[in-house]
Amino acid sequence: MTRLLLVRHGQTEWNCQQRYQGQSDVPLDATGQRQVVQLARRLSREPIDAIFSSVLKRAAATARHIAAYHRLDVQHDPRLRELHFGAFEGLTYAEVKSTYPQDLAAWEADRNQAPPGGESLASLVDRLTAFLAETRAAYPAGNLLVVGHGGPLRVLLCLLLGLPPEKHWQFQLDTASWTEIHVYDTGAILAHLNTKDGQVNLPVIPPLDSDAQQTARSRQVRLTKPNGALGKLEDLSVRLAGMTGNLTWLPERRTVLVFAGDHGVVAQGISTYPQDVTRQMVLNFLNGGAAINVLARQTNTRVTVVDAGVIGDFEAHPDLIAGKVAPGTADFSQGPAMSAQQAEQSIQLGLDAVRQEIARGLDILAVGEMGIGNTTAASAIIAAVTGAAPAEVTGRGTGLDDQSLAHKIAVIDRALRVNQPADQDTLMKVGGFEIGAMAGAIIGAAAERIPVIIDGLISTAAALIAAQIDPATKPFLIAGHRSAEPGHIAALEALGLEPLLDLNMRLGEGSGAVLAIPIIEAAMRTLQEMATFDSASVSGPA
Repeated sequence: MTRLLLVRHGQTEWNCQQRYQGQSDVPLDATGQRQVVQLARRLSREPIDAIFSSVLKRAAATARHIAAYHRLDVQHDPRLRELHFGAFEGLTYAEVKSTYPQDLAAWEADRNQAPPGGESLASLVDRLTAFLAETRAAYPAGNLLVVGHGGPLRVLLCLLLGLPPEKHWQFQLDTASWTEIHVYDTGAILAHLNTKDGQVNLPVIPPLDSDAQQTARSRQVRLTKPNGALGKLEDLSVRLAGMTGNLTWLPERRTVLVFAGDHGVVAQGISTYPQDVTRQMVLNFLNGGAAINVLARQTNTRVTVVDAGVIGDFEAHPDLIAGKVAPGTADFSQGPAMSAQQAEQSIQLGLDAVRQEIARGLDILAVGEMGIGNTTAASAIIAAVTGAAPAEVTGRGTGLDDQSLAHKIAVIDRALRVNQPADQDTLMKVGGFEIGAMAGAIIGAAAERIPVIIDGLISTAAALIAAQIDPATKPFLIAGHRSAEPGHIAALEALGLEPLLDLNMRLGEGSGAVLAIPIIEAAMRTLQEMATFDSASVSGPA
């Protein structure tokens, strides 16, 4: 795979005046220079193996700032220059319309025509096609950065994604932003669009592969069994084919990401366990002594723990991602659990965590959690998203008695009245750092066509948050099991999911998700390895 970062240059004075600047050598203005400095700092944290740039000043200056952080030479390529707008160069749209009305109308009707004295789209496509071919041959894998202009970068996106180049105007690329695209031998996936410093790098999630699904359905009918005899395994295999786009896929490289965080609402006495248990259990995970470690060893699953917001620090550990947003959330019965910036940080943490696992090799992701007080946060999220009453979706968590359960319900009811959580602010108002990070991980995995197994109440609440952010995550979700917590049923129904297991579990940690992996593998192995009626010379149904 080649990872391409497409960077549009910083702002120019002509950008502000909305003038066609094409191949006119317009430099960055003062704002553009500040933008580029910030962008270069942001990209200093990204792995980059080679940098290519247009020869024009605005792009070359942008590339130079970025290259300085990576100690790389910029490879200037004239094929990356902007389209030549001919007589339109230096004019605003209104000026062109009044001066060249017929030429403008003809050009807008057919982008393959050239403006008077300018360059056609076909010419731009030809030089960019050649650039792509040479670059991919020279760098079949790695992290490449291309600095250029709006038009060429949009055309590159079309060429990589298999879209008609004349549709390149559909992509709106901001100045001093970068767009990430993953290029495979079989195609490309758009990962991030218009990333800037301080913003969540939300990836683009592809649709299910309908062709792969249809092929899987057709094969299921031809296997040596009555149609439907394997029940839910058959439907699961079709779903997995659609998620991965690959009938030969198997969940061989497995990871459970266990996100941990503390909750300020514990101050309201909603748990039977002290808050320090969160930190103690993280150490237990890292020492291999928790239930999730036992189940992960049995299923050959890698365990990675993410400190999203635990009170207290940890020593460095190879299985720990230190991403603490803050030492616990605020008490959301009194006000928002976190700031908007902290909510974004938690989502970004999950995206970064899953990216690290993908780099290590990942076919399937299970998500789990640990956090004293997080059943209260999850129940509040589920009530807010589904509209259910807190009493309907709130359970005993760590083992509350009837009186304590009634108090927990009252705390959640007060939190909902105080915060009025809705839509995109639900996480901020009543969530947790580990819940936001789980949501980010779900989105990040789905964007790479990696199936995601959600666990119980808390991870399913995180899936609801992920679906609020991008509903396209839903088709990539698999419910590992049905929790004994009452809110889990409402959350699964809201996501349209049916669990694979029902073992009356309510542990969390990703335990139910990991237990489901052998079933997922069985669904794909029966699809792949069973003989068909024809190949086995077995008579089919009459």
